Amino acid sequence: MKLTITGPGDSIWSQDLSPDLDIGTLKMLSALDLNLDFNNMVFIANGQPLLNDAMKIEATGLKDGDMIMAMPGNFLNRASQTDLRQQANPRRQQVDWNAKAQEVLEQFRSQLGRLQNWPALQEAVRAGNLGEIARVLSEDHEKKVAKEERLRRAEANPMDPENQRILEEHIRQQNIDESLNTAMENSPELFGTVIMLYINCSVNDVPVKAFVDSGAQMTIMSQACAERCNCMRLLDTRFSGMAVGVGKQRILGRVHTGQIQIGDTFIPSSFSVMEDQPMDLLIGLDMLKRHQCVIDLATNELRIGSTGTTVKFLSEGELDSRARLAGPAAEQAQSEDMEIEKALAASKREAEDERAGPSSKRADTGTASKEIQQIMSTTKCSQDVAENALREAGGNMDSAVLTILTKSFSSKN
Repeated sequence: MKLTITGPGDSIWSQDLSPDLDIGTLKMLSALDLNLDFNNMVFIANGQPLLNDAMKIEATGLKDGDMIMAMPGNFLNRASQTDLRQQANPRRQQVDWNAKAQEVLEQFRSQLGRLQNWPALQEAVRAGNLGEIARVLSEDHEKKVAKEERLRRAEANPMDPENQRILEEHIRQQNIDESLNTAMENSPELFGTVIMLYINCSVNDVPVKAFVDSGAQMTIMSQACAERCNCMRLLDTRFSGMAVGVGKQRILGRVHTGQIQIGDTFIPSSFSVMEDQPMDLLIGLDMLKRHQCVIDLATNELRIGSTGTTVKFLSEGELDSRARLAGPAAEQAQSEDMEIEKALAASKREAEDERAGPSSKRADTGTASKEIQQIMSTTKCSQDVAENALREAGGNMDSAVLTILTKSFSSKN
């Protein structure tokens, strides 16, 4: 039978369900989409609250196609709700978590994306581990029960400083939930999936979907794409090294005279080749500035000022799952967000070290840093030259190496 549940704002949940499903499990399945706490929500059907979580759907009198209203637990008066709960369920019933785990597994096995806000349960469902699903559900339930009990005790004695802290946190969370509901109601687009900016181009007559990234310092091609486009024969391995930022990636070298065709126009470009780059081609700020490119989001196009060429950004239907940031790519993006947080923390520490002054920093190390040593090893230059180049490049080792080699080649010519 199919039931539709409406929640606060415009939230709605609709699903084909088994009549043997109990109300408690139905709350658990729908709570995420309705932005409600399944342990503190009330179903209202035909004007009456459904307060017995152990009751089966078929026993409630609901029919196929019926609509239920879901409301927060405080929708009902606390006292009257407690009385009704005691009448409906005079003592706490034992929950069969294994049965609930089986229901959750069957319901969400093919809809893992809907559990993205509950990663522990999402991983357990993906693995098909009934024991782990039951454990996650049971632990979450116990935490909610303990939290509700703490809140009840705090409300009974609000003058206690510790209870005041609990009540303050509860009010703060209520304000956050209200803010979330307001945002979802008035600006639902904020919660949509961001489609990255890709364009169609070709390298040596090989079609490539290029990612336009104004936040990247240089243009990058993956090793697999370079081999497919027959660019490895022009790879200058003297420009090999490590790209350090959000994580580390090995730079195999640099192609100095690449030709990228965008539309009917060929654009000269140089790009670094990375060993484990997930995207085929990333057009960075170096190429965007060199060709006076304009990213126009109003018309959804990239304008290349040096040639007058205009190319449309690809639509969602033209992109693969990696570009859509959905499914496994979404998990990779979450991992990258964690790496970004780590990088920001490291950057903060480095900034504090810099504020301490170069003399104290040199006194701490006593010797040249690993970056300086690697620049000296790659370019065969002195320590002073390496330090000056690294300082001018803003700490970017690859740019420092490129600057030193370029100056060296110019002086020889």
